[in-house]
Amino acid sequence: CLLFFCASIFPQGTGDRGLLLGFNTSSFTGTEPSLEQSTYIPGFSIGFFLEFKCGEHLILGPELAFTTKGSMLQSVGDLNLHQVITYMELPLLTTWVFRPDKGSRIFVSAGPSFDIMLLAFNEVGFSEDINRFDIGLVLGTGIRWSKIRFRILMNQGLLDLDQSTDATSVRNRTFNLSMGLTF
Repeated sequence: CLLFFCASIFPQGTGDRGLLLGFNTSSFTGTEPSLEQSTYIPGFSIGFFLEFKCGEHLILGPELAFTTKGSMLQSVGDLNLHQVITYMELPLLTTWVFRPDKGSRIFVSAGPSFDIMLLAFNEVGFSEDINRFDIGLVLGTGIRWSKIRFRILMNQGLLDLDQSTDATSVRNRTFNLSMGLTF
């Protein structure tokens, strides 16, 4: 529905479409005292993107990706707990392209991300007190040659993940290095 809406607004400015494959590293931020000991864990993302050109330099681009986020938390003593959350993520990025007429094009991107949790688990079992939805702010930069693009993004979650209590605030922070292939 969203993609149809974008296509109807910018019918003359259709752009590229393609596949994304990325490596994530993520952690939790917030007010919970145990988060001071949280460390980044690796993850991945896979998905596709569309681009709608709105001029020579400006591109609007929805994406749809399956991604993993989470953190390693110190639980008791030297015991560490890997909290992994999988999401279906929909970033809506606005991209500014520098030197659009050159062979290599540098770009910056920013926009919101809407995430739906698919599964949350750790070594103990499945987590039930995790918010099913998250909204994030995405900022990034990259470079594109012909049909290949590389980029690095930071996605800061804005909603509290921990639904077990109102006294704490836990948010996702993810860094993503990805490669895209247009077709």
